[in-house]
Amino acid sequence: MNLAEFITNPLLLPVWVPIAAGLVVWCIPRQAAVLSRTIAALTALFCAVWGVLVWAAPQFLGGVTNLNVPAAEFAGRWAGREILRADALSGFAGAATGVLAFLITLYAVGSSSEDDAPSRRLYSGMLLAVGATFGSLYAENLVALALFWGFLCIPFYLLLNLGRKDGTAAAAKKAMIIVGGADSLMILGVAIIYFMSGRMTMHGLDQPISTEVMLGAVAYLCLFAAALAKAGGVPLHSWVPGAAATAPIPVVALLPASLDKVLGIYLLARISLTLFQMSWYISALVMVIGAVTILAAVFMALIQHDLRKLLGFHAVSQVGYMILGIGTGTFVGIVGGLFHMLNNAIYKALLFLSAGTAERKAGTSDIGSLGGLGRALPVSFAAAAVAALAISGVPPFNGFASKWLVYQGVVEAGGWLPYLWILLLAAATFGSALTLASFVKVLYGVYLAPRPAGSPEPAGKGENAFMIVPMALLAIACIVLGVAAFRLPLYGAIMPAVEESGVKATDMLGFWRPTLATGLILVGIAAGFLLYLFGTAMKPREDSNYTGGEETPDLQFGGPEFYETVTRIAPLKSMYGRAAAGLYDFYEWTVGAVQYAGRILRERHSGLLLTYVAWFVAGVTVLLWVMLGGTS
Repeated sequence: MNLAEFITNPLLLPVWVPIAAGLVVWCIPRQAAVLSRTIAALTALFCAVWGVLVWAAPQFLGGVTNLNVPAAEFAGRWAGREILRADALSGFAGAATGVLAFLITLYAVGSSSEDDAPSRRLYSGMLLAVGATFGSLYAENLVALALFWGFLCIPFYLLLNLGRKDGTAAAAKKAMIIVGGADSLMILGVAIIYFMSGRMTMHGLDQPISTEVMLGAVAYLCLFAAALAKAGGVPLHSWVPGAAATAPIPVVALLPASLDKVLGIYLLARISLTLFQMSWYISALVMVIGAVTILAAVFMALIQHDLRKLLGFHAVSQVGYMILGIGTGTFVGIVGGLFHMLNNAIYKALLFLSAGTAERKAGTSDIGSLGGLGRALPVSFAAAAVAALAISGVPPFNGFASKWLVYQGVVEAGGWLPYLWILLLAAATFGSALTLASFVKVLYGVYLAPRPAGSPEPAGKGENAFMIVPMALLAIACIVLGVAAFRLPLYGAIMPAVEESGVKATDMLGFWRPTLATGLILVGIAAGFLLYLFGTAMKPREDSNYTGGEETPDLQFGGPEFYETVTRIAPLKSMYGRAAAGLYDFYEWTVGAVQYAGRILRERHSGLLLTYVAWFVAGVTVLLWVMLGGTS
């Protein structure tokens, strides 16, 4: 293989082309911002098309599905070993990555200005992130995976640090520390795997996890921590709401909402299906973390008044369904978790894009200062409504289909998780109910509520074609992937990926035909509309507003008034207070522990010679004890 053959390999092109284009864009001056946007959009389009071809039509690319590196180019231990590989799972994830990256880049072209974020920094960071994501997805060698995964931290930090809001630098630093720290655990996990197996290729690794082989459990948990931090699962989640509140909207839609979710859940699926033989206690731990993630984040989302933070907490909550589904270890649960990964990336990106349009129009993301934007932003309103129904699991949208599969997986896991599965299922279904409740608040507070008294009409820029097209396509995807759930994503992509990983296909426990159900739902809506039209609509009733039995003629509700009483309920009041103080934030725990250790060390370094001699003697004693084999 010569250099030309190497760089034109179908799996390497979507890796180096966006990285090279990102470096070119970085060098383009501010005065040529149009050129930066053009290069970014065309490169993202190339990645979208190429990612779909690698997954769906590899015959057009010569049928190459792996990248072997011969000794002529890379001598030594890497000779002849696979570096990149595209199977059904990584190909499906790569196709989703390319398409989402292109749509979000297109939105950025229409919405971002040089005052929001310099084009050369925004688009170069986005392209570098896309290239590193493709490299991580296609990596077959664990060292290659760790390299691309670590490289992603560079554009990750640069993009999150682009925001103009207060706290941007602190949010970016926090995200970098959490994700970077988990990446260090990934390297440790890779080292343990090599120590156990003597190999670095992932396919066929299948390392055991048992009470006799605890080292396997340690390696799994190290890689699980990396996946959890990237996807934003509890307890490594707290960077997501902060980044969502401060970073530019295209960055938030690309990273926490889309690429990081796909990449984190892909890694979780890869280690659970390919790298390790899951044990019952590891599966139970993963499922419990998934259920806790669902409830903890949705309770926090329920009381948020900032639209960005609310969506950020929901981005965390939805990860719980993916973790829960994959943790079941059942065919239907894993299929549901991966399907929810795709669905969440779609509707969560759509929610952030529609929120960005509202913020651009009104100049704020505070729900109490929004309201009445439905007429000014009709496409954003319609898109947000579709995405809100999808994320809440309302049929026939795509979110319901994937959650339904996850629920089935939890029920099926009840065969080896007596009683616990009931609690897990209750947490998942209750989380969906709270999600719907919080998005009633969003749709009313942002688009339907009257403008706050004395608030001027929004004077910002509205929607344009570059913003409308991505939102419209994502909204259509939410509908199509729900109505045709089995025909398109499940039978065509996700089920084959899970079967290829060695999980035996099983029959569905429940009955759900999305196309038939959609028809019945439409018939019901039409019948209800006719009843309303010829009943209530013909005889409208007007009455006064009453509060506590007293007439209140000027009664109006804004978004922030929804669920205010939740924070005053006795069991939840203390929980919210502790959350506000950071007592549930793993990052704050770590910072506090490091600061405490630093204070102890400062106190022990008193400058007295006798103290240092005592430390020296104690250290030498411990070393001699260890080197001589302890008490033996």
